[in-house]
Amino acid sequence: NGMTAWALTTGVVRLMSTGEALRPQLHVDDLVELSGHLLSLPESRFAALAARPINVGRDDNNFAIRELAQIVASHVPGATVRTDADAWIDHRSYRVSFDLLGRLIPEAPIRRSVPDSIEPLADAYRRVGLTRGDVESERFTRLGQLRRAQQRGILDAQLRSVLAAPLP
Repeated sequence: NGMTAWALTTGVVRLMSTGEALRPQLHVDDLVELSGHLLSLPESRFAALAARPINVGRDDNNFAIRELAQIVASHVPGATVRTDADAWIDHRSYRVSFDLLGRLIPEAPIRRSVPDSIEPLADAYRRVGLTRGDVESERFTRLGQLRRAQQRGILDAQLRSVLAAPLP
């Protein structure tokens, strides 16, 4: 989402890291459709699924950040990828397997790919008139939102909710 927003509003997909870290991607509509599907299952099957964590997604949607940037740039006319001169190595890499999802819920409605998702997202950004100012604002940045939540007393210095009841 952020890469597409930057590509559209600035013409550049900026990499602050070397882009080697892996990140699984999931389209929100696939998550919504799967949630609806799970709620429609018989209670006995749903209970068996709820007893364990299951990674949701598709194996072909595991990408290195650099690959994602290149895919976005190839789908937003005129966009390029730029790596910062002081790019850092992000050691947080998350290639995950979705085999368990395929075994337990072979009918899981996970259909959307990253390339297929970029143009509709860019079109939506155009429709709402997204600007570079919007993308740079606190409203649309994760760190800005975290700082805001800390200032409002919602999160503590360790980024834990101060509103949630402590776990027993």
